[in-house]
Order: sequence, then C-alpha cells, then structure tokens
Amino acid sequence: MKIIAFDVGGTFIKWALLDDFRILEKGKVPTPKTCFEDYLKALQGVVGKFEDIKGLAFSLPGTIDKKTGLIIQGGALEYNHGREYKKETEAYFHLPVTLENDSKCAAVCEQEMGALKGIENGAVIVLGTGLGCTFILNGQVYDGTYNRAGEISILLEGDFLREGFGALLAPKCSSVSMVEIAKKTLDDDTLDGVRFMELAAQGDEKANEVLDGCLKVLAKAIFNIQIINDLERIVIGGGISDNELYMSRLKETLTGYYEAFPFPIPRAQIYKAQGGNDANIMGAAITFFKAMNHSPMPQL
Repeated sequence: MKIIAFDVGGTFIKWALLDDFRILEKGKVPTPKTCFEDYLKALQGVVGKFEDIKGLAFSLPGTIDKKTGLIIQGGALEYNHGREYKKETEAYFHLPVTLENDSKCAAVCEQEMGALKGIENGAVIVLGTGLGCTFILNGQVYDGTYNRAGEISILLEGDFLREGFGALLAPKCSSVSMVEIAKKTLDDDTLDGVRFMELAAQGDEKANEVLDGCLKVLAKAIFNIQIINDLERIVIGGGISDNELYMSRLKETLTGYYEAFPFPIPRAQIYKAQGGNDANIMGAAITFFKAMNHSPMPQL
C-alpha cells in the first residue's frame, strides 16, 4: 500500500513516499506562512507527483483530537487553529487521512520499532526549541482528558507571577534555550549547539557551567515525571541526544538526584531515541496503517 507521510514543521514540510513501511523517496518543501489554502497547494505539489496513492499520514504541531480530526490549536501554524483538518484535507485530496501530534508520532515510532518496543510504561522527551513529551501508559499513547498530556515545556520551574514565561521549563533547559544561555554567558553570538558541546568537552569552565545548569533543571523534571508516573524507560530524542557527553552527563545528574533522596525510588532507564530524522514520518505512517488495520509493523 503506497502512502505519503508528512512531517509538518514551522519551517519545512518533510515528506516520504512509502510502500508499506519501506521509504521509496523523500524530500521537503517550505512550509507556507500565509494561509491554509497555500498550505494545501504545497501539499498538492508533493501528492501530484505520484500515482496510486492510497492515503496521507500527517505528523503535525499543536494539540490534536485524532478521533475527530480537529486541530484544537495549531502550534507554529496559526492557520490550523480550530481547523477540522481531517475533514478538509480528505475533501481536498479525496484520500483517507490520519493526523497525530508530532511528539506523539515520535513516541509511536519508538514504541513500535525503537527504544520503547515491549515497554508498558514509558515516555519520549524530544529536546528542541521546547520539550515535546509523550507518555506510553499501559502500552498506549496517553492523550489525557483534553488531548494535552505531555505539555512539559510549560511546567513551572520558577515564579511565573514574577518571571512570566521565563519561569517555564523550556526556556531553562531545551537544547535551543541552552545555546541561547551559552551565547550570553560566553559572550559569543556565533555559538551553535555543536560548538558549545565541543567547548564543554574541552573543559571550558563557562560552557560546563551552562551545561550543568541546564541538565540539573532537566534532570529535576525527569525525576518529577518518574515520581508521578513510575515509568520503566524514558527515551530522549532531538539532535542533542546524539551527543554522548550530553547523554552521559544527563544520566549522571539524574543519578545524583536519586542518590540524594532519603528513600529509594525505582529509576527509569534513560535511552537514546532510535528513530532518527525519520521518527515523525514513520510514526505518522504507523498511525495510518494501524487505522487501516494494515500490518505487520516494521523494525528499525
């Protein structure tokens, strides 16, 4: 069964043509900033290239009710706010459509073919501009009552009444925020994530000060998540998870919290995500094939 899976971001729409779970071709196009009609035309520019397509699978930003196909809020894509996305895209393309939140697509990929395979209770935390989080509880993606479960970016880390949005978790420890903090601390506007981690690995005092500070905030959040949910495994995704120093220091920092606590707490295993750059694409495809009762599931 040939389908096209889309991973829609604020800057690019990544796409892949799949035959069952085998990627035949992939690419990306700029995400229109203007209106939904231009967005549909951009999608059509991809769909129109191929024949015998049986459906479209979407990984999207924002808060999504996948049962009704409604996008409650569109995240980076304001023209998707309150949109009956499934109904409108199916009418436009005359093809069956599934949609899921991008972070949840990454978790579905890990659950079916990655680091959460066979895990009953776990979570995926994707580090980027913010912190995307999806919980797998009792073997199922947990959406919550209002489809907002996992919004850990807005966990209160400081005094919101005094600091405003600066008190939230994401500005204090996301990978993008970490680099922004490092630029100020090291007084270097040209700094990027790769160079920052190189400086930390070389023993730069200020770089390690920033790294340690961000990791303490993230580790505390993970510790709290573990206390609440009693998870077996937590998977870390995003480009920063490829850095061995970052991952080892995160585990060390988290171990410090566990060891300092006055009574023993079961510790979640910390794993690196296995889905890579295609995680959202594959999670969207898996969501589609499950909805169509299509199997078997692939392996990474």
